[in-house]
Amino acid sequence: IQKFTNEGDWVFDPTVGTGTAIVESINHNRNGVGIELEYPQISKSNIDFQYKRMMYPATGKNIFVNGDARDIKKILDSNGIEKDQLSLVLNGTPYPRMSSSYSSDAPQRTLRIKDGVKTEKTFNYENQENFGLQNGEEFWSLIRTMYIDCIPYMKKGAKMVILIKDMVQRKKPYLLHKLVIDEILKNTDQLKYYGSYIH
Repeated sequence: IQKFTNEGDWVFDPTVGTGTAIVESINHNRNGVGIELEYPQISKSNIDFQYKRMMYPATGKNIFVNGDARDIKKILDSNGIEKDQLSLVLNGTPYPRMSSSYSSDAPQRTLRIKDGVKTEKTFNYENQENFGLQNGEEFWSLIRTMYIDCIPYMKKGAKMVILIKDMVQRKKPYLLHKLVIDEILKNTDQLKYYGSYIH
């Protein structure tokens, strides 16, 4: 956010999760807009808290929508975000469902003990519309549409930053970052590849 935007710029995350992209934007005198389907209460609480801090409260504006990233155009238009307004699209790509009915996105496990027996509760999304519960062409269609729908709202020179932790499938790397980038660039000539950072 600080590298690719200036104060007063708008940052957009179409699947904002717990609100991090908005939080970091408004805390650095940028403006953040985000959409979240699964965790709206957590997102809103995290964003609202930034304005209530006694020291260094947030100074940027925010637009937070409990909604579906399939509706990017409608959501941005109805909230006053204009074409060529966004300086940065920043997104942690939803992960596809791989081999089970569980999402591959943040496979957290909660250890529970009941009657002296340890059990694990595997993380999963509850909203059946969640991108993280999709797989195959349905997943890729959603990903293509989500990122390409952002393009008209990006100003000239804006960046799209995609954060991905590649997975392992059958003990081999599953290079999701490359698959996502290739899929986007294959379907638009309005973006060009800038580079990758491997952490």
